[in-house]
Amino acid sequence: MNTPPTLCAAAALALGIFGVTLTAQAQSANVPNPKVTRPIAESAAPGDASRDYIFFSRPEIERRGYIEEEFFIEGVANEYATPPLTTATVLSDGHAYKTRIVVRRPRLRARFNGTVILEWQNVSAGFDIDASWAGGQGEFFMREGYAWVGVSAQRVGVQAPVTGLRDFSPVRYGSLDVTDGGTTSTTRCRSTSSRKRAEPS
Repeated sequence: MNTPPTLCAAAALALGIFGVTLTAQAQSANVPNPKVTRPIAESAAPGDASRDYIFFSRPEIERRGYIEEEFFIEGVANEYATPPLTTATVLSDGHAYKTRIVVRRPRLRARFNGTVILEWQNVSAGFDIDASWAGGQGEFFMREGYAWVGVSAQRVGVQAPVTGLRDFSPVRYGSLDVTDGGTTSTTRCRSTSSRKRAEPS
């Protein structure tokens, strides 16, 4: 039995000098560039009861000459079938999504080494985790002048009860949705197989 097709919104993110310029290159000619809202202001410091701040914010990076900003991206995506070792095929299009990205970058142009690390946020614990950064790579990224972009791409991280972004801060994240209004179960791109059925994330 084949795995159900999944929704996958693919975006290429480019970092501009002395500011963030975000663009998306469609993986299909029929997928328009997303709308980008930037940056999303914070009205409170991490730990405040309002939770109107970046989830897993890292204000300590300011001491290293880095800044952290959060953006919302929204648009429509394709749904793909992804058989092993073959090119994915589009099954349907027009699936609405709105999610967030977090950008950590050098404040000064001279510090930026020209490379952006794009990380799909890990949700193994039931919520968004910047696994590479938290695992110690953040120190390396800052020392070497990389920019880092974390993408909230999975339903669990965005919409899981209690632990997802929307429940963490309804005021800040309540409008996010990576399931097209509940019509898709996940945004993880997963291979299909005739031997084993994978469960939605």
